Amino acid sequence: MTEMTCDDWQELLGDLVAGELAGDVVVVFEHHLCGCPPCVTKLELYRATISLSRCLHCHPEPLPPAFAAKLRRVLLSADG
Repeated sequence: MTEMTCDDWQELLGDLVAGELAGDVVVVFEHHLCGCPPCVTKLELYRATISLSRCLHCHPEPLPPAFAAKLRRVLLSADG
């Protein structure tokens, strides 16, 4: 495997979390994470974002009526 930068690894975060990376790639990725606090932070934020978005999907809150009305007007005017 060629030397990868943090940007390269960060592009693979979704695949890592989804369990879609080959085992040897996971090992190298985990080795990278051991020495790279910024990538660890990105991974934690990625996982937290997924968790929060799932939570929001399960417990949707209604929009405030004034905001819903304004949003409706903006969307209807965008259809133009």
